[in-house]
Amino acid sequence: AIKIITGIGEPLINKIISYNALQNLFYEFFVSPLKAGSYSMPKTLEEFKVFDYNWFCGVANHSHEISVADFDILRTAGDLTIIDVRESDEEPKVKDFSYHQIPLSTFDNALPTINPNGVIVIFCKSGKRSLIAANKMLQAYPDCQVYSLAGGVEAWLARLETPHHSSQRFQYHDHH
Repeated sequence: AIKIITGIGEPLINKIISYNALQNLFYEFFVSPLKAGSYSMPKTLEEFKVFDYNWFCGVANHSHEISVADFDILRTAGDLTIIDVRESDEEPKVKDFSYHQIPLSTFDNALPTINPNGVIVIFCKSGKRSLIAANKMLQAYPDCQVYSLAGGVEAWLARLETPHHSSQRFQYHDHH
């Protein structure tokens, strides 16, 4: 980067240099550049400012999580679809509320059958797979109101052992 900025020396554009310290040897590899238009990186400062790096890098968006306390409130509040994305043989089984079993391994195929209206809460064992599923729902249905249960079913079951406090209240939006 310094060579490119200052304009001195020979920068390693489309090259990789590897150093073998055992034999004191340098190796130079040439890398073919991507064709223009084959990637979607921002080309201007304006594009850079609005570029969604979390989406581009596949990073989950944690703003779509719901706390255990808020989930318990929401379960009693109204139109709610609950989806378990664990495999059908995973423990512990949940018997305190009804839900749809759609394992993450088949979630993409099941997406067209999921009603995006109302509020959807997705859970798994620890909250990681449910975040992936929630992001898939948002990609398929950008206006849907979907949440991943933070901490998953483990956190929900642990609520019996600790008093539940919610540091951040979710906002229920009625799209009707």
